[in-house]
Amino acid sequence: MNGRTALTPIDRRPSSCQDSAADLLWRKGTIVSEAKRERHIVAVGGAGFSAETGNLALERYVSRLTGKERARVCFIPTASGDSQGYIDRFVAACEHLPWEGSVLSLFRGETPDLASVVLTQDIIYVGGG
Repeated sequence: MNGRTALTPIDRRPSSCQDSAADLLWRKGTIVSEAKRERHIVAVGGAGFSAETGNLALERYVSRLTGKERARVCFIPTASGDSQGYIDRFVAACEHLPWEGSVLSLFRGETPDLASVVLTQDIIYVGGG
């Protein structure tokens, strides 16, 4: 490895990571049940709502992985410079999916508390450019 510690379960992180946002939330008891949920990383290139507006099969598949009826989805369109057209396509796709969509825009001067945004989501959808 490159000198970094391998990922470990949230409740057994090395002491160098004790003050991370996730650990603070863990101590507050707000993500205990979330920590035990099976997690997935789905990496895709050139597909999804941005490539085929009428084909949302990929998004439905990812939604099913959450095990929730209505998944909380945060779209991060940063790789496209927060393109409004890309954001509009995401919003349009959300109307046809079992999603509660939100957009995290990093190019528009918004500076939210990233931990509170990201850790409350079921799906983080990072858009390409």
